Amino acid sequence: MSSCRGMLSLGAVFLTAVLCLQAPAQDETGAAVGSKTPKVSIPEPTDVDVQVFSDHVTWLANPFLKGRLPGTPEMAMARSYIEHWFTAAGLKPAWGGDNDQFIGAGATSYRQPFKFGGNRKLTAATFEVQGSTRKFVAGSDFRGMVQGASADTTADIVFVGYGISRGKDDYQSFAEDTDLEGKIAMLFYFEPMNDQGKSLWRKAGWTRASSSFRKIRGLRNRGCAGVIMVIPPGVSDDRASLALIRDGRRKSIDCPVVVLTADAANELAKVGDPEGRDLLELRKLADSGQIIVPMKTKATLAVSVEVVNQKLAENVGGLIHGQGKLAEELIVVGAHIDHLGVGRFGSRAPQQRGTIHPGADDNASGAAALIMMAERLVKFYRALPSGAEARSVLFVGLDAEEQGLHGARHYTRDPLVPLKKHALMINFDMIGRITDHQLRLDGAQSGVGLAALIDPLLEASPLQIVKGKNIMMASDHAAFYGAGIPILFSIITPFHDDYHTPRDTSDKINAHDGARVVELYTEITKKVAMHPKSITFIPRRQRGARQ
Repeated sequence: MSSCRGMLSLGAVFLTAVLCLQAPAQDETGAAVGSKTPKVSIPEPTDVDVQVFSDHVTWLANPFLKGRLPGTPEMAMARSYIEHWFTAAGLKPAWGGDNDQFIGAGATSYRQPFKFGGNRKLTAATFEVQGSTRKFVAGSDFRGMVQGASADTTADIVFVGYGISRGKDDYQSFAEDTDLEGKIAMLFYFEPMNDQGKSLWRKAGWTRASSSFRKIRGLRNRGCAGVIMVIPPGVSDDRASLALIRDGRRKSIDCPVVVLTADAANELAKVGDPEGRDLLELRKLADSGQIIVPMKTKATLAVSVEVVNQKLAENVGGLIHGQGKLAEELIVVGAHIDHLGVGRFGSRAPQQRGTIHPGADDNASGAAALIMMAERLVKFYRALPSGAEARSVLFVGLDAEEQGLHGARHYTRDPLVPLKKHALMINFDMIGRITDHQLRLDGAQSGVGLAALIDPLLEASPLQIVKGKNIMMASDHAAFYGAGIPILFSIITPFHDDYHTPRDTSDKINAHDGARVVELYTEITKKVAMHPKSITFIPRRQRGARQ
């Protein structure tokens, strides 16, 4: 193994590297794999385990993969590497079969392809309000937004103020449980303002709560079928015109979005507000706090957005079939396998853009854990007695995370089984540079009984588990959490300064503690897989912000 590692560090070709890594993934230590009742103990990784973890990270972070940028030949090699080791571990193909019969039944592929990115271009847009005689003119009264999706939607309008889920001093535009299913949400740009049209929360400019993308995403999560963004009357901002409003071309929302001038929106209020208030009066109410106004009219949003020059990406996944009735439920164990390439975007070292960003910790380390866990869990399931109940497990290397969680979002839009049958999503992102044995864990309170189930294992681990006060949302688990699936997420704490720079290299990896993460989460997955009770998702509003 050591001679293999030396060769890998010199950037050997893919096939040779794969052949050299054919050594056993780990020794059998601690509690016997496949025992009927796994003990509450965490095996200490062997020297071989530590070496294997290091070898996987070294290969994936090797300069010949040029930073694993989605859409490149080098990223295709990284995906092939993950698929090779999933196959070698004994995972079954996940996609292409008939999941109505059984998870993965008849599946033939380890790949879930999808497209992302590209250039978005508005090709047509119309806007109408029932009960209004006004003909709304594109370009002067309204504008379709490329940030939204192509759709032709007619639905009731609900005015939601500024559309802010949470702002300064606990400001909320609507209650946590507000349901906008099938409605068109109408909201203001910016945030609560004073009589001079400036922010109530900041002396100059606006706070992060004013982000239009964040607002629209929150409304979409509540089921809205379309969005009308309105320039507030009386606002003092140089960008407050139809021509200057920014349109998010990189981040998109899967519902139609239009922006209205204050004058056009005032016409909508005139025919729609049940109390006959004009737009300025509605703004004053929104400035003061929570406001929901179901309008007594409908709107039609017809927007056509063309997307060209998209990149092809693929999630790489393999299955362990469960046993008994629990087999119908699925545990997803994921880690993103892409990185920044040569840092043209996302780099924290702008002076080094054009230089390979290897991404050893972010996230070759998570991919290494994924492979090693798959090997362990396959052995465990093969040793289960025929009458034992166990959930199915999907191991998935998620693609295009760095550019917007695209692989995870695609999976939650096109899941292997219905989302309600997902028991848990486990996500690793940067577990390779652990210091002082500290590992952050988020999400233990996101599922009924989940914390009580895993706490004995956390206590048994030689790692020092630091439970986050809130769930960090800057990784793939956020898409699953947003879809109502309990999650567990682990990452290093504290962060290191090499994050998203060319300095994130494999020689700095703490492989011993990385292998300890593998052992801990292997035991957690076993425990969850065989837990007889459902792990029901707990919405944030039912448990508070603290985790």
